[in-house]
Amino acid sequence: MRKIIFFTILFFSVSSILMAEELPLALEDALIIALRENRTILIGQEEINKAKAKIAESHADLFPSLSFLGSWTYTRGYYSKDMSQTGSQLSLTQPIYTGGKPLIL
Repeated sequence: MRKIIFFTILFFSVSSILMAEELPLALEDALIIALRENRTILIGQEEINKAKAKIAESHADLFPSLSFLGSWTYTRGYYSKDMSQTGSQLSLTQPIYTGGKPLIL
């Protein structure tokens, strides 16, 4: 049984090697692949993305923020009288002063 499995694996691996054919690669294609797979370039692009995220984070202080909080409580079966209670809160904030930097409005 082991010999059959071994020879089957050997047959498929040899046949896949023999059937594989090389594709000619043009110089332009090789350069495009090399630039796309270059780790230094990929790391540089990641640093650029981080810097853009930091800029977007710093701009977030300039815009107002809106938050909503809602709750609903229903005491069915806990007390002698069933009660329902709801609450909601909506807040809008615009920072004027954040950590030593006055914002110009």
